[in-house]
Amino acid sequence: MQSLAAEIKAGRSPIVHLVRFPKITINHGMVLFGVERDGALVRFAAYDPNDPQKPTVIEFDRERRIFSLAANHYWAGGPLNVIEIYRGWLM
Repeated sequence: MQSLAAEIKAGRSPIVHLVRFPKITINHGMVLFGVERDGALVRFAAYDPNDPQKPTVIEFDRERRIFSLAANHYWAGGPLNVIEIYRGWLM
């Protein structure tokens, strides 16, 4: 989470893979472009190609160390794994 926030604050937009394992209930990619902290929560603003009209929010609970995404038309909502898959040519 800290490396994602640092990349965004440095003006870069990491691409992340959203997945649940071992039961694959989501398998999706998003581009992160904003971050804000609110107490124990860190909210990442993301571009979701499945819903490009508005930013999506991925939350990270710092106390529980869990990422989550609200329910939408392709995801029932809840905790998930967020894996950075691309930061730039010189990751």
